[in-house]
Amino acid sequence: MEIVNKWHVNYKSIKKINDISINFEVMRTKKEFDLVVRLCFIQQQGGELAMLKQIAKAQKKRRIDPTTSRQAKSSYTGSLCPQ
Repeated sequence: MEIVNKWHVNYKSIKKINDISINFEVMRTKKEFDLVVRLCFIQQQGGELAMLKQIAKAQKKRRIDPTTSRQAKSSYTGSLCPQ
């Protein structure tokens, strides 16, 4: 049993690359929550460029139309992180 406990401690000490945790205490509005969820989704998909490639691929395969593609691009990129 001690080996399992050691493994658990060591596993918890490893910095995980795709481990996303959301701090709900700092979010005050639904809009902030929506922004965090979108950013987490983009990060999970591989980042903004990967997301743009997926949108373009879906449009090329005619799964989404050009209008939906344009809306998705503006919704899931740049506008999420205003400067």
